[in-house]
Amino acid sequence: DRIGVKMGFNFPCGKELEKIALESNKVYNNKIKLYNGDCSLSGLENKVTGFVNKGVKKEDIALYALKFVEKTLDKLTCNLREEYKLPIIFAGGVMSNNAIKKALSRHDQTYFADKAFSADNGAGIALLTETAQKHLTPSRLITMKTLRVILLKIICHRSLTDLRASDISISIRGM
Repeated sequence: DRIGVKMGFNFPCGKELEKIALESNKVYNNKIKLYNGDCSLSGLENKVTGFVNKGVKKEDIALYALKFVEKTLDKLTCNLREEYKLPIIFAGGVMSNNAIKKALSRHDQTYFADKAFSADNGAGIALLTETAQKHLTPSRLITMKTLRVILLKIICHRSLTDLRASDISISIRGM
């Protein structure tokens, strides 16, 4: 959304970015770097700001940004599947993008929340935080990596009511 706003689109910008990206014929070979299994999109935002300032066509900027996010999520998915060997569920605003969803669908045991539940990450983060707070002491720092691990464990349960503190025995490496 921040990228779309920089390009002059109204918030939320996902649908407009996806639509205009289809008009681009550019081919991008984005190099994706993960840091301890995590990503940062600040470099993407800086690159897009440069494109906007240079007057690059909006459709080319949109395609660049969406392909960058797609490849980043693909790489994160590969790493998570390799490390945890668990199903992955995708939700949040970015998962409303059809091209990204199609690219991530190639992975086994990947599931996507209904579009009604993929409009905003806030709902998912709220659920994860509530679940984590019920089972972790207040002195325990909850990081995004911790929340991802909790989410991976939650999706293996049939119901959140069956979730026990022992199910959220989190091993945080590299922190």
